[in-house]
Amino acid sequence: MNKHNLAPELKNLLNDTQTHKFDAIIVKSPDRFSRDTRICIDIIYNYKIRANIDVISTNGSLDTRQQDWKLTLSVLGACAEHKHEMLSQRAKQSWAYRKAKAQGA
Repeated sequence: MNKHNLAPELKNLLNDTQTHKFDAIIVKSPDRFSRDTRICIDIIYNYKIRANIDVISTNGSLDTRQQDWKLTLSVLGACAEHKHEMLSQRAKQSWAYRKAKAQGA
């Protein structure tokens, strides 16, 4: 995992896992770590497997204390990435439409 592309707060959280300052991380939603599926899965997997720190979402979508957390994480990550791609595509289409309209097309 490339820590250089992560937000400073997330880098600090990752560093704190090495000193075991806490037993669990509570987040609103797992996609708060990253919109990129691979990065999101890597981060949560590292917390759970390497540092033995649970990740629990307040919206109930992920709890690494449950047996099916790997499956749940994969599905949630894929949904988050799809949503991000759709929003990006819509923004590009809107920009192209505005540009064509401004040029009189």
